[in-house]
Amino acid sequence: MSLKISVVLAAKNEADNLKILVPALLKSYNKEILEVIVVNDNSTDDTREVVRNLIKKNKKIKLINRSPPNGVGRTIKEGFRNVDKKATHVLTMDSDFIRNVPEVRRLINQAEQGWDVVVGSRYIPGGVLKNYPPLKKFANRGYHFLVWHILNIKHHDLTNNFKLMRKEVVESIRWESEHFAINAETGLFPYVKKYKIKEVPVSWIERAHGASDFKVIKLGPSYLKVFWRVLIKRV
Repeated sequence: MSLKISVVLAAKNEADNLKILVPALLKSYNKEILEVIVVNDNSTDDTREVVRNLIKKNKKIKLINRSPPNGVGRTIKEGFRNVDKKATHVLTMDSDFIRNVPEVRRLINQAEQGWDVVVGSRYIPGGVLKNYPPLKKFANRGYHFLVWHILNIKHHDLTNNFKLMRKEVVESIRWESEHFAINAETGLFPYVKKYKIKEVPVSWIERAHGASDFKVIKLGPSYLKVFWRVLIKRV
């Protein structure tokens, strides 16, 4: 199976990371990648200029500049709406996942085997987690405890934004979250829709550049809202 991948990167103040990540992806997976869509979420750094310079070197790169209000969910959904019609799959990953570029091959290999959604998991054998903030880890493990024991979804890291999905999955689901909970939606909603999900081991190492906007206390309710929608099957 020959994949044609649209990469969707949500970017807010990710200039330093994008200048490394985007060329690395295209160099490693030029055969499979149809396009790299960078969705600029009102960055205040040089993200826009960096991407424009990258476009001069490779026409597979596309830049979308969003207007306020900001939000990771809004940004990813904007990327989804702009995926090329020729694409067969959509890859989402954080713009600072530079060290994960070699691991994209693991996702591609499983997608080629017919899996609808392939998720990079930090919590299965072979997965690596280094310098992860303790509160985030506690919240993640608590959330997946509920997913495992109440929703009966036997997966380990569905809220990780490192996923390769068939384009049909992206187009068939009504994505709602405006912020980080979109990452829970992309993991849980396909399960409700009976798509086949496969986890592969990946690593998470503290980002080299920039700072994350993720705030556990502030965003917890939005993740619980996703959980509730899955529980009552309103997806």
